[in-house]
Amino acid sequence: MEQLTSLPNRNEHLLDPADSKPDGTDEMMELDHALRYLGNFGRYQTLLYWLLAIISGFFPALQLMGMVFISYTPKPYYCTPPEGYYVNETVPVFLDKGEEKYDSCHMFVVHDGEVTENVTGCQFGWDFETIRGEQSVVTDYNLVCDDAILAKIAQSLFMTGVLVSSVTTGQLADIFGRKPILFISLIGEALSGLCMALVWNYYAFVFFWFLLGVFEQGLMNCSFVMIMEMFAPEKRTLAGSLCNVVWGISVVFVSPLAYGLRNWRYYEMLASLTILLVLPAWWFIPESARWLVSRGRIDEAEQILTKIADFNNIPVPTPSFLTSRPLELHEEVVPLRTPHKHSDKDAIYKPVPAPRKHLGAIRHGPKGHGFSGHQSSTKIAHKHDKHVKYMPTEQPEAAQSTKRHSILDILKSRVLLLNFLIIGYCWFVSSTVYYGLSLYSSELAGNVYFNVFLLCLVELPAFLVGYCMLRWIGRRISSSICLVVAGVSCVLTACLPNETNDGTDISALRITLATIGKFSISTTFAMIYVYAPELFPTDMRNVGLGACSFFARIGGIIAPFVLHLSKFSDYLPLNIFGIVTIVAGTLSLFLPETRNKPLPESIQDCNRQGHSSLCSSRGGRQRFESFNSQASDKANPAAV
Repeated sequence: MEQLTSLPNRNEHLLDPADSKPDGTDEMMELDHALRYLGNFGRYQTLLYWLLAIISGFFPALQLMGMVFISYTPKPYYCTPPEGYYVNETVPVFLDKGEEKYDSCHMFVVHDGEVTENVTGCQFGWDFETIRGEQSVVTDYNLVCDDAILAKIAQSLFMTGVLVSSVTTGQLADIFGRKPILFISLIGEALSGLCMALVWNYYAFVFFWFLLGVFEQGLMNCSFVMIMEMFAPEKRTLAGSLCNVVWGISVVFVSPLAYGLRNWRYYEMLASLTILLVLPAWWFIPESARWLVSRGRIDEAEQILTKIADFNNIPVPTPSFLTSRPLELHEEVVPLRTPHKHSDKDAIYKPVPAPRKHLGAIRHGPKGHGFSGHQSSTKIAHKHDKHVKYMPTEQPEAAQSTKRHSILDILKSRVLLLNFLIIGYCWFVSSTVYYGLSLYSSELAGNVYFNVFLLCLVELPAFLVGYCMLRWIGRRISSSICLVVAGVSCVLTACLPNETNDGTDISALRITLATIGKFSISTTFAMIYVYAPELFPTDMRNVGLGACSFFARIGGIIAPFVLHLSKFSDYLPLNIFGIVTIVAGTLSLFLPETRNKPLPESIQDCNRQGHSSLCSSRGGRQRFESFNSQASDKANPAAV
């Protein structure tokens, strides 16, 4: 036997055989052990994490929240008078709540140098009253009056691009790798944004805005997946939560940038050109080691792990990170004694045989790399491996299952179907109201830049509050409270006027209520990303989460059209947002509580999980308790 290379004592607990999972993905468990040994948030991983977090948060935030200023409609606006005439001569005046206002879409006909009483549509374009001379696609293409719907269509086409990308880029990244699709999305977003800013035709503009949505979502998907695949399971929640913080910080910059640039074309050029600054990161960002292992490219994954170890000054274990030995020869490194007055480096180690476990058949990777279900803290090289006979063992039930599940499998369980419909509706409502309130911020009284800044500023504390509520209160009650608060805030904002009957200005109260609504719906968004995966069984968790994301994108597409209803009544949009959100908050009470509960592994587990006590009988609660006890037994083999 070759000389043993002992791992530092501080990492003993990181490579624990108890972490093994009976899912047949032995090489993934080897990789998780390697990531723990490398320190998860080591120097290299930390630098890579923040670079990917900026890519997944900052650039998409500028584009998504930039919609508010790109499609901003300055008010009031009215028909441009003919040359030599003034507005008060050619534009009709009407009374609105006792106040005289110019008609926005009509003007008097000028015939033979005289203004007649005949009224027609605007013949010479529109004049917009702006705060600082702002220019948007609305002012450039005159998307008002009969063409006002075209601005909403443009916003929806951008969100349609996001929807298309949600369905396609994940598949492409699974086939070709995360890194190439990430950088194709980076380049595509930069070029689409530049082209969008340079064209002067509406149809060309919406085409490039659609492409921008496609590449923007591809950028978010690939970078976020790469972040999740960088870490062992116990660190992924923290990594994902910090990404929300980066997003919350990024959206705050949107309003100051728009205020300084004023012209949407300059804003879009800046947002697109800054993307080019990260292209040299191609030589720093590696391909996902987890994806490489899943494709059988073990040597390339080894090179990445070795590079990380060298950067972090961590010794490379012998013989390599992802090399396992036959089950009969597995050995673990354990201390001969536990030192009391000595540092970790004084501990004496010796190899001892690992306990035999029924963990599945031995599998072989390319170029002599073997994989087994058992994990050891240090891999030992043996000179007599060729004499070892590989004894096939029966695959665990979970490992044998290779069936692919679709969304139709949810129909097989009434409980799972009902939970899916409720959480899917909550995703749909959260997306609709989130983007709806973001776009509605330009309609609120007061300075549009301050309104947008305020509504974006609340997102960062909203994510932190959401994390605390999930941890201390639970999923079901927390999401219900936030949805109801958001709905009530929308209704109150819609019903309150900017001024009272005696002329008192209460627009600040409306802005405050809208801010509370945005805070609550942002908190809900952060919660349902955690809640939804806990409602689906393991073998269809990705399918269920993808379907929920699809509902969310549909909500983003219809949000601009709901806002367009203000053309018929100023009260309609926010009241619709409020009602559907209150309904979602009520329905969420019928979901099961999943805090500190084991994840369901099958549809049967979901059936045992049942609904909440609000809609389940005593037998339903007994099923839920039975599910908890059975899951506990699975985690503790001695109890079986």
